[in-house]
Amino acid sequence: MQRPDAERYRSELDTWLGADPINLAAFNKASARFHDAKLLSRSDRWKAAPRRQTLPVHPWMLIAACIVMMGLAWPLWIMLSSDDRAITDRGPIASSESLGGPRMLDNPHGRAVARRLSDGSTVTLDAKSQVRFAFTPKARDIWLDGGRARFSVAHDGRSFIVHAGGGTVTATGTLFDVSMDRDGMIQVALIEGSVNVQPIAAASTISRKLVAGNMIGFGPKAAVSPIAALDRIQARWIGGMQEFDGAPLSQIIAAANLYGSQPIIVQGDDLGSIPVSGRFRLDTPERLAVNLARILDLSVARNESGALILHR
Repeated sequence: MQRPDAERYRSELDTWLGADPINLAAFNKASARFHDAKLLSRSDRWKAAPRRQTLPVHPWMLIAACIVMMGLAWPLWIMLSSDDRAITDRGPIASSESLGGPRMLDNPHGRAVARRLSDGSTVTLDAKSQVRFAFTPKARDIWLDGGRARFSVAHDGRSFIVHAGGGTVTATGTLFDVSMDRDGMIQVALIEGSVNVQPIAAASTISRKLVAGNMIGFGPKAAVSPIAALDRIQARWIGGMQEFDGAPLSQIIAAANLYGSQPIIVQGDDLGSIPVSGRFRLDTPERLAVNLARILDLSVARNESGALILHR
């Protein structure tokens, strides 16, 4: 898409991006890598290393090197093979286990991170999100304590049950999101497969079956919303980029402040209601503030505490 004839492929790309949130997340991730790689072309940090005189290698030196490498590799293998360790391509999620209790996954980072579980399933936690999980030979139970998580469930014959807000979401092998807002409202969005949603964890409660492309919400008092079509824009949160269509500026800022270490503050009562459309990277607050200021003809300043101020 950076070639001179890129526009001839634009419609195909847009169709592919809109077909599945996973496509958009993959495209955003690849685009970020290419963008960051451009910096290398302007860097003079890396230069050719001077040629060094090679020394003769004796057999005892090779044996010693092998012993050292084995010593270094053994603890690394132990670390990577442990179920208690949360290894992802974007850094670790804190993991702990109380005696006899469920394990906890906590993501305090300002970005979404993924954790592969012992059954082959993957949990992707949004920023400031937390889950607990306990697997037995008969069932796999997950508790969402706050925030948002995407579950890519491996099929192994056991039910995969997510507990949230007094209700449950049951799957065997599928891909879905579960989120909890500050008021305890739960939203379930199904991307692939099917799940059964039970707003109250009681056998007498009628469950709702979702198929791919459905979403449903329920509250602490089991007030269930009708099954609706999946919000494809909202489902694109994993890639670091989020898309907004006529959203008020205050909503975008609130979402960005969930990820960024530097808060953004809108100064002016009338600015928060300005509608904004576009795709923005929310985990880089300074870049986001500059982009929003450019789009809305605003200015950016920084106060004494380091917060970014958007103002006229």
